[in-house]
Amino acid sequence: RLIWGNTDAMTFAHQPAPSSGELVVRLTSWSNTQAWTRAGLMLRDGTAANARNFALFATPSNGLFVSRRDSTNGATTRYGTVTPTPSLSNLWMRLVWG
Repeated sequence: RLIWGNTDAMTFAHQPAPSSGELVVRLTSWSNTQAWTRAGLMLRDGTAANARNFALFATPSNGLFVSRRDSTNGATTRYGTVTPTPSLSNLWMRLVWG
């Protein structure tokens, strides 16, 4: 599965979001299956594989980062990396928009 490039192939839970809001999640545990395995929060402009999006991700080996796709079927860009990777057994993540 891939969350990158012009289209995404991933598993996710989703629900409609208001025009402004806040999401807060606590990552209690997960398996380090690959260095770029991701857990996090994503706002999407729909469920299509090529939808515009903004995301906050944690990875087991490559830290925290933000990514976004500014246009439908556009390229995905990654911003910043925090190293060392924070604990993956009790990580709080918060995404605010509006």
